[in-house]
Amino acid sequence: MPPPKTDEEIQAGWGPQQWEFLKWNNENTEAIQASMRQGAEWDAFDKLIEQKWPDPKDQEAFDEWCDEWFGRHDTRMSYQMSSREFLDMVSKTNFFDNEKAGALYWTMEMHNMPFVTLCESNFGGVLTCYCFKPLTKYLEPNRKDSGQGQEVIDSIVLTMELDPDVLDRRLANSLGDSLSHSRPPSFFFGYGPEPTSLASPTALPDSRMSSLSPFIFAQFGAIFVFGGDWEKARRSGRDAINEGPWLQNGR
Repeated sequence: MPPPKTDEEIQAGWGPQQWEFLKWNNENTEAIQASMRQGAEWDAFDKLIEQKWPDPKDQEAFDEWCDEWFGRHDTRMSYQMSSREFLDMVSKTNFFDNEKAGALYWTMEMHNMPFVTLCESNFGGVLTCYCFKPLTKYLEPNRKDSGQGQEVIDSIVLTMELDPDVLDRRLANSLGDSLSHSRPPSFFFGYGPEPTSLASPTALPDSRMSSLSPFIFAQFGAIFVFGGDWEKARRSGRDAINEGPWLQNGR
């Protein structure tokens, strides 16, 4: 099944008749709603269409247009996006462009998102697997310790390291050089690793980003860890893996 079309792609395939349908719909919203209210005649909406387009072929074309245009959201929500499609979409998104980032988050809300496999881990001799579910919800901890309601500010604070190179140096000092510079210093989603690939400030929607920082924070969803015997599950096939148990590990 091919990916569902965007609004722009749908409209690109329209002819004059489809644009006429949209114009009529927008200009007659009140009459359309009245034809569907309780107490209206059962065929009130059909009579509106027949009055505007007496030719049955035009009425059929209008019905087809309605199915595609007003059913586009259901089509998108029923489409199962693959992990590869989602990751490709993320990697091509310039998060310094508010419109492009917004388009990604809108897609995450409207489409049927995949359960994306991240990696296996054998930390401490415990073999398990991590996945994440794409979400656009707010960041929040799994555990909230309720206070007495007298605090000036919330006791839960989110911190972020805004200079990844500083973090790299700290890791290198404490754990050795193997973790140093784990990514190219100028890399971020939507651009290549070369310094020349950084866009000019005029391409950025927010003047505050004119420094062209190589670091940007973007939220993609909730992380899950496999809570059962991963060694057994991965030998048992996809059904056993999907069944879990999967435990949410923060978002």
